[in-house]
Amino acid sequence: MPDAIALRDEFVLRLRKAASDHFEFLSTTADLNGMPRCRLGSLRRIINRDAQEINLDGRIPKAWLPAKLVVTSPPYPGVHVVYHRWQIHGRKETPAPFWLANQRDGAGESFYTLGRRDEVGLETYFDRLKEVFASVRSMLSDDAQVFQLVAFADPSWQLPAYLEAMEAAGFAEVLVKANRDCVVGGRVWRQVPGRKWYANNRYRKWWRACRRHPSRMVKPD
Repeated sequence: MPDAIALRDEFVLRLRKAASDHFEFLSTTADLNGMPRCRLGSLRRIINRDAQEINLDGRIPKAWLPAKLVVTSPPYPGVHVVYHRWQIHGRKETPAPFWLANQRDGAGESFYTLGRRDEVGLETYFDRLKEVFASVRSMLSDDAQVFQLVAFADPSWQLPAYLEAMEAAGFAEVLVKANRDCVVGGRVWRQVPGRKWYANNRYRKWWRACRRHPSRMVKPD
């Protein structure tokens, strides 16, 4: 385990690298658009808030609506993702980010994940998901596209439930037309590095079943 000095030095090193990459990106973007870097701020608006009822937020310039593209990775249904904790050796969870920021964290896991992952049927998650995307839908043009990266603890029923919630919010799924190993049933899938052995075992069984029957979702053993 690193001591306090090593942790601080690593933090500063990564912060400098992130800032350097950020400014390099801004410079490249400005050059491609033929404008000075200082003008990029007039073309973006960063708003830190809950996505639910975001259509009622007056800080979004009306001239920028309706939007045509949404890129997002929403919380994953039924999947244990630690958004507000750091883990030691992938095990013990600590509120270290809040120690560093000298802030209190008064919210539990469900605050960050749209609902408890152990709730039967994940009804809270899918109800909130529908409300969030219904709010987003009201800000989009009819030909807008939404790109999402989503993982599922049990795709056999969670994926259909997810698609049902998205449809209720006003969206329709667009299937991919590509002959690649990562495309099954018109959907792009990827293997996640660093997963626990038991999760990988369930995933491999489910993946092989989907390759045999791409038209339906097969529940992992």
